Amino acid sequence: MNVVSEFENLIKLLVLGDVSVGKSNFLFRFIEDKFLDNHLPTVGFDYKSQIITLPDKSVVKLQIWDTVGEEKFMSINQSLLAKVHGVILIYDITDQTSFE
Repeated sequence: MNVVSEFENLIKLLVLGDVSVGKSNFLFRFIEDKFLDNHLPTVGFDYKSQIITLPDKSVVKLQIWDTVGEEKFMSINQSLLAKVHGVILIYDITDQTSFE
């Protein structure tokens, strides 16, 4: 079976948040079910994907994009925003400024 026919829809999600709030660890935990103690900062962007079955039995491929949180890379984030179906906002609950 080829990869395209394994899922009915592709859903692209973008993970946004300040530097060092845990965006990459959130993604790694969701896809791999592991937590990384020592993770290098994301350079540019990265993505992981997983095929899931929804409650209505439809099969979708989730493509989740992890972005760098630095201001100088906002143009990359904005170009990715035009092509996504949803956004996951990540912030550090111990740092109010990461929420603001």
